[in-house]
Amino acid sequence: MSGSFSRMDWRLQAPPDPADTQRLRKPAGVQHKLGLEQASQKRGARLAIVETFSRQAPDFYVCHSYEAFGLVEGYGPKYARHFSCKALR
Repeated sequence: MSGSFSRMDWRLQAPPDPADTQRLRKPAGVQHKLGLEQASQKRGARLAIVETFSRQAPDFYVCHSYEAFGLVEGYGPKYARHFSCKALR
């Protein structure tokens, strides 16, 4: 098996740079997503994979060019786990 795997937690992201006014104009969720994507690209990542729950707005990722590839239902009466991915390069 070739390649490598890296996992980044959104909580490990540094706070936004106040000098980056273009990024600060975006909502907080978009800022976090962009920051993680940029940090991942700097580490050589070519693919971002997101795992989220239905109560956490999975459509947010679809609107930002992520492609849904998996769904696991059965987390309580109304929740599901969603998996999405996006090419970074």
